[in-house]
Amino acid sequence: MKLEMRTLNHHHPLAAALALLAGIATVARPQSAPAGAHPSAAEIVARAAKAADPSGKLAGHTSVRSLSDVEVLGVGISGKIESYAARPDRFLTQTTLGPIGTVAAGHDGSVGWLMNPATGPSLMDASQMSRARHLNAFDAMVFKAESFKSMSEPVVETFEGRSCYKVHLVATTAFEYDAYFDVENGMRRGLKYEDKGPMGMVPVTVVYDDYRDFGGVMVAAKVTQKTATISMVQRVTAVQFDAVADSMFALPPAIKSLAGKN
Repeated sequence: MKLEMRTLNHHHPLAAALALLAGIATVARPQSAPAGAHPSAAEIVARAAKAADPSGKLAGHTSVRSLSDVEVLGVGISGKIESYAARPDRFLTQTTLGPIGTVAAGHDGSVGWLMNPATGPSLMDASQMSRARHLNAFDAMVFKAESFKSMSEPVVETFEGRSCYKVHLVATTAFEYDAYFDVENGMRRGLKYEDKGPMGMVPVTVVYDDYRDFGGVMVAAKVTQKTATISMVQRVTAVQFDAVADSMFALPPAIKSLAGKN
């Protein structure tokens, strides 16, 4: 089925394009909260999973294709994103941005790769792979307990103008990040992590907005990925479930050569 303005809670790898333009991300302002006044981290992520998928609809799907419009705010650059994902953590994303060209990223179940017009084809390093496998897992939005090594004690911070619980999460893939969950409605509001850029590690902030009910699943219709100097906004225009062929995740020839799979 096709849905308008529908997005799964997968993290589409816009970071590869952002790395060409990145600066330093802003930091949320902490707020004090009375000791014992908030739930545990496990309760917070369980609430977020229930809020996102209250009837367990996502479990009935095995793959998804999505089309999006993307814009780099303030610089007059816009483009398109075409994304494919399948259980458990396979994905392919192609982001075309005006003068930058097409940045592609993928994972076929064992090899993670990038194709950047500025740097050419490359294999993901260990850090990129740990992030990609966790954030692009098909069930990432439902926060399965087995996906995490640890969760910190939550603190309350103002994130993008809303009161949120901040929880530092360590995934079983070794990826570490801060996740922000809306105090009022329980939805995941955003996350922060560091990505490798041309000048070193770059803090990246991802913000989830405009949650809507599509087929029983509450999803963000707008995703903003940003540093302090660049913001990229993704708006999904169409989604089709369970119509992605396995061949879509085949490695490109240049990546096969790098991975020694020719």
